[in-house]
Amino acid sequence: MKDYNQLENDILKTYQLPDPNPEFINNLDKEFESLSVTQTTTVKPLHKFTRAWGYAAITLFLLATLLFAIGPTKVLAQIQAFFGYVPSVGVVDTSYTFYQLDKSVSDTKDDITLTIESAFLSADQTIITFSITDLPLEFRPIKFHDPVCNTPAYLTLPDGSEIQSSHLRTDLQANGTYKYLLMFNNPDNTEIKQATLVFPCLEGAVLGKGPMDWRFVLDFTPAPDDLEIFPVSITDQDEPEVQSPLDPDEINPSEENDMAAMFVDGERQEEMTLLGVADKRDSYWVTWAYPMPRDPDIQVNGFLLMIPFNPVLYDANGVEFPPADMELRNELWNYQDSLLNQLPDEDPLQYAGLVHTFAIPKTGFTFPAYIKLNALERSFPEKELFAEIQFDGTTVQNSDGPMPIHQEVQIGDVEFELVSIEKSEYGGYTFNFNGAEGEVIDCRVELIGHPTNISGQSSLVVDDPFHFYQSLIYSSPPTGDLTVRIDLPVVLGDQITLFGAWSPNN
Repeated sequence: MKDYNQLENDILKTYQLPDPNPEFINNLDKEFESLSVTQTTTVKPLHKFTRAWGYAAITLFLLATLLFAIGPTKVLAQIQAFFGYVPSVGVVDTSYTFYQLDKSVSDTKDDITLTIESAFLSADQTIITFSITDLPLEFRPIKFHDPVCNTPAYLTLPDGSEIQSSHLRTDLQANGTYKYLLMFNNPDNTEIKQATLVFPCLEGAVLGKGPMDWRFVLDFTPAPDDLEIFPVSITDQDEPEVQSPLDPDEINPSEENDMAAMFVDGERQEEMTLLGVADKRDSYWVTWAYPMPRDPDIQVNGFLLMIPFNPVLYDANGVEFPPADMELRNELWNYQDSLLNQLPDEDPLQYAGLVHTFAIPKTGFTFPAYIKLNALERSFPEKELFAEIQFDGTTVQNSDGPMPIHQEVQIGDVEFELVSIEKSEYGGYTFNFNGAEGEVIDCRVELIGHPTNISGQSSLVVDDPFHFYQSLIYSSPPTGDLTVRIDLPVVLGDQITLFGAWSPNN
């Protein structure tokens, strides 16, 4: 029986730890055996390492980082699983052998060529990258409301079980082409040697057109031992340890170093959460987030914050860091998505656009790094009341421009104006509002007796937030005497500054 010191015993009593992976132990033993009989060392590039030493390096990195950042009593709660970032793949659990596509697979049907370019399997997920030629015109939707295929692709395993894809992501490449990434949440089977990828139909094609039940047999082999893996540390979301930025009230602005300007935009400030850090060769990929507050009574778009601004990163001297180019931004978005999927017992949707990752260089940057993101509050003061306004739909549809209405809308204590109604370019009606009197920036509309599940609306313009529109779209717009019901006015509130800070020495 192994002897533990008092601290180790306390940790073991506190945390339920998984058994060590036998494959990792076996590989590690072989590495030690090989080292005991040879005196030479092969020098490899930084972060290029064999699988077993990769796990050991990640483990040591996480232990060192977390011990210094949060103290030994919280370490084991955060590193029950070890994570690494694999370029072009994402954040993966590094506890098991990785598999990849043996060779690309391509097929052509109905003048469409689909190529499975790569696949990567880890213990917790499968990511498949494919490209596809343009759809012929007869397979594309012609009208806005044409029904299209939205049936996800799935994998059929040798035992007959199926795994439906959880996400389809589209990436614009530098040359203007697109790559598509299919993501699957893996079952307990961690050594899949073969699977069949099935496309019931092509997502985005008109329903019932194009190749159906398109199948690709995929063979997998173990990934090479020198696979490039970058360590990733993920913050324990139960007790996040976030370094607080400078307090604006305690900063004395000066012409040389106006740090206070970083955090004085909003009527108040809120602290963001540090989600994780990837340690790359020449940079740290640092991810911050803020849980998006939501009104539980509002089923659609009940968010209580709007984000019409871009996040800004500063160094310790208050110097603004330039934004990433499109290629790096796509990499950061892909990394960020996979990081969110790894959060333990967390719903990635809770952040709803309030998560941001920056690539911070290791040299030439003065730490700590500060992130600032301005947001606007929105509220729903009248949830039960509504207003109804009648209009002649025939006149609107026959008009070349907006039909003036200038009708006051009174919903409880909230007042705003329906300025005009015009026919929508997609088929239907567009309602133009002026919410300046009651600081209204949005509302909901519906035509009584003519429901539709297709609608559109304007985006908030910071310099003119109170002029907005709502559209209802129909394949055959109703005409004659119509009544529009208006409810759920959204009132603009305070501007809030969200902030966060991080340093590698934290």
